Amino acid sequence: MLGKFIITADRYRLRIYRYAKARGQFTPSIQPVDALDLREDVETPRADPAPPSAVGAVAAAAAPGEEMPEPGVMLARQATAQFSAKIASFLAEQPDATWDFAAPASMRDSVIELLPESVRSRLGQTVAKDLVQAPPAELREHFALK
Repeated sequence: MLGKFIITADRYRLRIYRYAKARGQFTPSIQPVDALDLREDVETPRADPAPPSAVGAVAAAAAPGEEMPEPGVMLARQATAQFSAKIASFLAEQPDATWDFAAPASMRDSVIELLPESVRSRLGQTVAKDLVQAPPAELREHFALK
């Protein structure tokens, strides 16, 4: 089934919308069809620091001579990987669909790079902006959909 989707992401949320314009319909509809929300409190510092054994285990996981990435960087990588996996699995079920993508510039390219070629090849427009909370009319404007 042919279709078009608009996917938006920010640091903690991913939204997938179906774009449809029926014959004779003046304004296309943009309906939410799927979402992924990550916990927003993952960066909240713990009141009790991690035990030394846990800190050592994490440090041991780094390659020798490599510094451990900052916790914020690690969380951003995890979110990027989860969003890419969600997009890939969703669009695998829509093999003929095209899609447009909006995310902050800091993560947009990283998400796209992790996608399989079969998904990337169907990508239309990209917008370097956080549009997760934008209403459908605003999505139409940002992607110049008529």
